[in-house]
Amino acid sequence: MMEGSLHLITAHAGEPHISPENDARYNAGTLGPASYVLPTKSKMACTLIDSNTVRVLGGDAVCCGYRWAVAGDYAEVNIDNGIPGYNRVDLIVAHIETYPDYKCELRAIKGEETTGTAVVPGHIEGDLNAGDTVAEMPICSVAINGINPQEPKMLLQESHTIEGLYADLSKQINDVRDSLSQVIQEYTCYTNEGESTPLPVIKRVFSDIPTGLSVVRAVWSRSPGFDALCCKKPNGVFWALAVMTETGKMYGITAKNDGELIQRDSSA
Repeated sequence: MMEGSLHLITAHAGEPHISPENDARYNAGTLGPASYVLPTKSKMACTLIDSNTVRVLGGDAVCCGYRWAVAGDYAEVNIDNGIPGYNRVDLIVAHIETYPDYKCELRAIKGEETTGTAVVPGHIEGDLNAGDTVAEMPICSVAINGINPQEPKMLLQESHTIEGLYADLSKQINDVRDSLSQVIQEYTCYTNEGESTPLPVIKRVFSDIPTGLSVVRAVWSRSPGFDALCCKKPNGVFWALAVMTETGKMYGITAKNDGELIQRDSSA
């Protein structure tokens, strides 16, 4: 380790001062340190042009925070012919180097020929932000059965946009609310016209209320020995909790995210 000074990256310094490493670490910290294809252009979809040519369509990707792209409509890479009676799997990768020069190119890593089940060959799993100078990002694999190559199998993980993540999160929250609404109705239909039990009493009876839940209403049911708690989390999702007392032993029932009920023992 060596001591350094502060570096204001987003600034005008009068001279070049932002390095590729600065940009890569920012991307890795934002998108994640793994490899992703971005939802742009053709997302690097792969097709087999002939028995020796794999075409990678246009798109943008990130490997260890380092952005790279198929700049035109497509790029192509060659694979070797198969052998009759043998099977093989080739791996198409983006080969990235940061030393002594920066470069990125498509490569086909040839798998091992076998009469049995072929396996995908290995690749360089470098971490360009941890001192490695070479990393390879798998794009697709191509199985060659005898002399017949099969359609490429995509291996890319697509990155989500902030807009997409927000939409997914909103949908999940709404789904949770919808699934739990039936549970809430099932419990509240047994209330005694709003009769409530003092909160301290409920807390003594049901001492293991899950963290993050706050009791907003506690009601008696029409059936003796059965209490229902209607709880609300800070994010607005409602939960229903129930307490049943039977022969001196109490059981807690909690609604899970998917609306399924689970029963668990609690202290009497």
